[in-house]
Amino acid sequence: MIEAHQSPDGEAEVLLASEKLRLPEDILILHFIATGLLQLRDRLEQDRFIRLPYPYALQRGLDRLNAYCFRKGFPLVLSMVELFEWCRRPLSAWPLNYELAELDGTDVLLDETFPTGICDSLACVSSDIEADLSEQLFIDAVFSLCKKAKKQESYVAFRRLFIEYPVLTDLTFHEQFLLYPSLKLLKELLSEAYEPATEECLFDDGYYYGCPYCKGLLLPLRNGQRSVCENEFCRRTPKFQQPLQYQSDQGVKRLKRGLRRYISLPGQAEVWLAQQLSVLGIVVELWPEFDSYDVCARFPDGKTVWAIDVKDWANPYLLAHHVEPIPHNPPWTRAYYAFPEKRRLFHPDYPRAFSATCNSLKRAGTGHVEIDGMHYYAAFDADVVAAAQAYLQGGKGNANTR
Repeated sequence: MIEAHQSPDGEAEVLLASEKLRLPEDILILHFIATGLLQLRDRLEQDRFIRLPYPYALQRGLDRLNAYCFRKGFPLVLSMVELFEWCRRPLSAWPLNYELAELDGTDVLLDETFPTGICDSLACVSSDIEADLSEQLFIDAVFSLCKKAKKQESYVAFRRLFIEYPVLTDLTFHEQFLLYPSLKLLKELLSEAYEPATEECLFDDGYYYGCPYCKGLLLPLRNGQRSVCENEFCRRTPKFQQPLQYQSDQGVKRLKRGLRRYISLPGQAEVWLAQQLSVLGIVVELWPEFDSYDVCARFPDGKTVWAIDVKDWANPYLLAHHVEPIPHNPPWTRAYYAFPEKRRLFHPDYPRAFSATCNSLKRAGTGHVEIDGMHYYAAFDADVVAAAQAYLQGGKGNANTR
């Protein structure tokens, strides 16, 4: 069985990897605290209570924050409970120079009890953190099985299952293997990816409800609201659609947190982009060569191939510190880093900020990617679609990155 729980030794290894990050001290402190908050949230989902000791990264972040405050003459944070209160305050109330990472003064790390998108981005600036939180042992096992069997279709079916069904019933789960026989190769693993819906998600009427936007389970009654979603964007979206409904006696299951956050949610943007390009008559392949990149778009001229990696991070500066070159397998003539359109609402110059940071890191010898406007581009996903349409009509099809 794949063990998804993070051991103390594993947390310590992640902490050692984080110490090596080339980030300003102010941002490194936020990185440690954000990492610890996500690890603590994972523990709460598994154990339903706070188990001591606190995650190593969280304690390390508190220690370094207090050392920073002592040097600068600011009041110390006297307890972990006080630190949690700090995490609900805007960054403008912290003594740290948050602008070093192009963070906004209104950003917070916790929205009630939920880690925010900024919290996720600060944690995942280390690839070791992201690997842990996205259930990397599970993903490695899926890769191994599919590659050994040479079953790319099984891998694609598994990704689509997680995107379309972050929540499902026992009946729906078993129906998937009849509808998509290629999933049978992964049946045992997929059973471990889902966990029973918890009582905290059960409403007084005896039903579970799913968010109509991300399809994740809703939590009942917070601050006078009927329900709340763990997804930050869903919480900000006006509720025009009716929630999904599941009877509690149907064996309701949901994906484990890491798989929800790092596969199911960003995967929705990947599928949307693929669908929009297909409508234009472009031949699209999702996650080619076992996720070499997200979308391979082959144009009708038989020569032009765009490789597209969708990146759903709250902060472009932190993403630029994390991003790697897009592999040339399958071969491509142009590569895009694409950002979900929803990011434009809160950061309209996201592509420019990402490109500028990537190029600055590349010049300094600490980055790996140059957004040169010839081979590599960066754009919102809707602009990538517009660029593809322009290219088909005989233009250059350059999505705006500035």
